[in-house]
Amino acid sequence: MLNDISVLIHLLKEAGYKVFQTESSKNTKYPYFVYDYVDATHAYAGNQLLSEQPRYQLSYLTEGTKKELIPIVTLLKEHKILYTPFSGGPYDENDKKVTQFVTYVRTFNEI
Repeated sequence: MLNDISVLIHLLKEAGYKVFQTESSKNTKYPYFVYDYVDATHAYAGNQLLSEQPRYQLSYLTEGTKKELIPIVTLLKEHKILYTPFSGGPYDENDKKVTQFVTYVRTFNEI
């Protein structure tokens, strides 16, 4: 279970991917990841806050195809990182049409 987004970022970088928060640097070569905070959920028991569970959007931008997702999904599964199935579509990034594959991951932070 993922307890901090920095762990996922480290795993992706260690696997050779470029990762940016919110937006990439101009003229960054594809493929790369961009992640953003979306929202958070709280877990309570007996009116006591037990954990905060932030959710992040993780976008993979590429000029390639969905076959590139195979090693990414493998990495997520190997590290037991919960994620939503990827969705994909055309995306305009830095004045170029590319494909964006999007998933959501949630971190679990005990209070």
